[in-house]
Amino acid sequence: MTPQKGLITARVVNSENPDWRPLERLASPYLASHWMWMFEVATRRGERFHAYKHIETRCYIHIDINGNGLGYVPVDDRYRRYPAWVLLRSALRPWWQELQASPEEIAISWSPSSAPSRTTAGVARCSSRNGDTTSRKR
Repeated sequence: MTPQKGLITARVVNSENPDWRPLERLASPYLASHWMWMFEVATRRGERFHAYKHIETRCYIHIDINGNGLGYVPVDDRYRRYPAWVLLRSALRPWWQELQASPEEIAISWSPSSAPSRTTAGVARCSSRNGDTTSRKR
């Protein structure tokens, strides 16, 4: 199979020192408390993304301090760029459906600075990639 264009290669550079700032900028304290920091990856350009795994859905998100995200593409073992909120929404969708959360309940879980615009559309799938390290609860 030929690799898809536009995919990004990244390697694990940190599996010891958690950084919660990217997630805390994106999500409310309540929502952020439902994630485990797994590892940090660096792209060839030197960009740093932190991998977080949701404790219920087991989905991963890879986000940076500026609200950028990488969605894992397992077939190619590489990443595709997405806004971080798109990845967060994708990872949480199964959890919200299971809880039968109302739109109001979902809305209060977002950090005010990261709330998605209704006019912005994004498509991403939950990545349940196993990390290279053991999980570390917050």
